[in-house]
Amino acid sequence: MLYSPDIYNILYHSIKYCDERNILDCGAGGRKPPLGLFNYHGFKTRGVEISREKIKAARSFEKEHGILLNIELGDMRNLQYSDESFSCVYSWNSIIHLSKRDTKTAISEMLRVLKPNGILSINFIWGTIEFTTLGEERNPGEYWMISSDGDEVLHSVYSEHESDTYFKGHNLIYKNKKILEYWNQEYNYQDAYIDYIIQKKLI
Repeated sequence: MLYSPDIYNILYHSIKYCDERNILDCGAGGRKPPLGLFNYHGFKTRGVEISREKIKAARSFEKEHGILLNIELGDMRNLQYSDESFSCVYSWNSIIHLSKRDTKTAISEMLRVLKPNGILSINFIWGTIEFTTLGEERNPGEYWMISSDGDEVLHSVYSEHESDTYFKGHNLIYKNKKILEYWNQEYNYQDAYIDYIIQKKLI
């Protein structure tokens, strides 16, 4: 099964920098959970997911592939794990749906459960046309849009260096800015993301 190139990049850095192959995914549910790739490569996996529907979808994936990913109901803003429990932690296309205040809380929690010299991988939205023109900005940089299911969904959008502030005092391993264009006969729009891979500073 193929995953996004971003997930393979996280896998590569996790193997390169993490002494122990244990990993936590914050926002782990869905029909094709990325933890499936880490499980295949011998990682001990854990995941938290706030949506019961996405957990149900992940359970179907586990059953189909005969694996156990250990994804449970939970909130990345209040992780129920001890300090320094994991060598690798990531949140991909999930933390983007938190407010900026909650994002700061969630990242603090991820760093708390991460071992010194461990790897944290996160991505953010930055300055995209879609969100800033079609969404309703209720707080600075926080845009609400209606999803295809009719639900209101928050997207937090960052300026180029704003998201750097979350990782002061830690080692920047990788940072990548990218613009993605989507088009077909019905629509044409751009997304832009900043990807980070951080190494927790050894205390």
